[in-house]
Amino acid sequence: MTENAQRDLGHAIREWRTRHRYTQDMAAKISGIPRSSLRRLEIGEGAKSINFKNLEKLARILNMTTIELSEKYFSEDNKKDQ
Repeated sequence: MTENAQRDLGHAIREWRTRHRYTQDMAAKISGIPRSSLRRLEIGEGAKSINFKNLEKLARILNMTTIELSEKYFSEDNKKDQ
């Protein structure tokens, strides 16, 4: 995962949360992703160590399939840094 992809994922999560006017605590409860993990993802960290269960939850809240999420943010073919 590239640094740009991590940042873009964090932005997408933060946008989802603020669009719904959720605090990080509320977003964690609704998504089922631990608050500390959600916070790290929002600031562009922790995506490299995300487990599949949380990946599925992220896809759900971002209205994507896990494949779409993986291809957009986690693909080795991601060329955003070039």
